[in-house]
Amino acid sequence: MSTLPFGVSMIDTALNFVVHELNSFLRARLGSTDLVAVLSGLSAMDGSALPVFEGKLVVTLVNIGQETTAPAPGIPVRTSGGGYAGAPAPLHLNLYVMMSASFDHYAEGLKVLSYVLGYFQARPAFDAQSGPGFPTGLDKLSCELVNLSTQELHNVWTVLGARYRPSALYKLRMVTRQQDGPGTVMPAIG
Repeated sequence: MSTLPFGVSMIDTALNFVVHELNSFLRARLGSTDLVAVLSGLSAMDGSALPVFEGKLVVTLVNIGQETTAPAPGIPVRTSGGGYAGAPAPLHLNLYVMMSASFDHYAEGLKVLSYVLGYFQARPAFDAQSGPGFPTGLDKLSCELVNLSTQELHNVWTVLGARYRPSALYKLRMVTRQQDGPGTVMPAIG
């Protein structure tokens, strides 16, 4: 059985961290003790609708992509056996995350969504120095609002299998730490 690269197991950790940070911010802003943000899909795996998360900001992973502008891996180093070992490059992923306001009172949902937009505008990146609770194994997590046309937005909501709610799509750039130890060992060319 092979193990997953370190960074892949960090997706849930990174998203739970973001939800925790949003909850801390929204609780203070709204004067509430309840969880406001929840990490969840918007429809069940069989396509049926999930119960509506009334009064919640639903955070949903929409897509995952590899960051293509990430730096190339380091130069292989010579091993004691005469071969070369290349350390695996850090995994740079883009997580596309939908922030959906699910509120019976439309204006309340818009207010919460506005708070989220303002929060990420003021705090577009997280790292270990930005506060306690930042996940070990990550170097940085940055947040960028994604512009969608009306057609693209329609397509996203259709794929999610849910009815439209006021929402914003963010690209979270997740940079994982370099995995410890050598990667692939290549024999010396004779």
